[in-house]
Amino acid sequence: MDSFGASRPDPGGADAPLRILLIARHFPPHVSGGARRPYLLARALNALGAQVRVIAPGLPAGIAGVVAPLLHAPEVSGVAGPAVKASLSARLRSWARWLLLWPDADIRWARRAVRAAEGLGDFRPDWVITTSPPESIHCAGPALARRYGARWAADMRDEWLTRPFRPELAHPLRRWIETIIARDLLRRADLITCVDDVVAREARQLAPKGVVAVLSQFAAPPPPPAELPTDRVHVFYTGSVSLSDPFCDVEALRTAVATASAARPDLLFHFVGRLTPGEAEVLGSAGPPGAVRLYGAVDYETTRTLQAAADAFLVTAARDATAIPGKVYEYRAVGAPIIAAGEGPWRALGGYDPGDAAERLVKLVKRRPGDRVGPGIDTPEDAARRLLALMASVSDPRRTSPTS
Repeated sequence: MDSFGASRPDPGGADAPLRILLIARHFPPHVSGGARRPYLLARALNALGAQVRVIAPGLPAGIAGVVAPLLHAPEVSGVAGPAVKASLSARLRSWARWLLLWPDADIRWARRAVRAAEGLGDFRPDWVITTSPPESIHCAGPALARRYGARWAADMRDEWLTRPFRPELAHPLRRWIETIIARDLLRRADLITCVDDVVAREARQLAPKGVVAVLSQFAAPPPPPAELPTDRVHVFYTGSVSLSDPFCDVEALRTAVATASAARPDLLFHFVGRLTPGEAEVLGSAGPPGAVRLYGAVDYETTRTLQAAADAFLVTAARDATAIPGKVYEYRAVGAPIIAAGEGPWRALGGYDPGDAAERLVKLVKRRPGDRVGPGIDTPEDAARRLLALMASVSDPRRTSPTS
């Protein structure tokens, strides 16, 4: 097959399916914004002829693999539990994690994932893929690659050290030690894929001799839309806020909703995703009665049907954010306007239309049934083909590696 085919040379001369082991801490049926990338990629790789097995905290129907359970499963309700003052034992456990669990506390799950691979039977992968966050998942990559004599690809969705989400990395000693860990790990990867140029730039600094390429975010075509009231203009925000990025808050969203809903009573704002109690209270009361709906955490398929019914989308980020959330690619696949609330470099990186969010919301018009704009949005199959081409170029250096 050509460089995009999901096959590997067989010593006997026949092509055999490429065998891939994907390790993902975030994966359906657990609800998480980070679950969509590995889930869709696994499905697309299978569709292209690869034999994919997944190790994750849970597995949905149609995905083969092994479950490595979480010790403490995350809440799946729409609102996070209330904050409580840390007890002495909790503070001691926090210090123990700081001292002993490197690079992060999820290293315990990464170890369980390595042990869980014993349940794969006679399946021996040609490639092992680890996809972060959390970064500790990349510790499983070289361990399993050694076990099976496979190659290892590290897939990175966020910057590890340049703009870390974990507060402990603000400590100079912790940051210095983790930099050593990151360099040691990533230099062992046969391939490092990153969601954008910002993440790739850091990866190249950590692994200057490594093969680093951009594997952009992607989105499946939107499904048939959910049925919503036809006399309202529907504006959606899907995903979490501070639970996805601790440096992000809801103030810009609250201001936009409050101002626009006062001027346009036909606007209906939908917030789909897990929020903190404070965020739910602020957003739920941002407009007049009936102007805001809070759904909480819902499954991937339901989220997509709701997105497909949108007349517009809202997006926000922390002021210093440099990455484009994966959900924005789903927004783009739907084709409805994307309205940015808040300021920061992420606005220019995302190519969002300039202007005040409330003013743009007030000027919205209802989309006609069937309006869709999809060109330019990579599908999961596009991403899977690119990944297979990258793997082929690494496996056979005589092939020309696709440009980043």
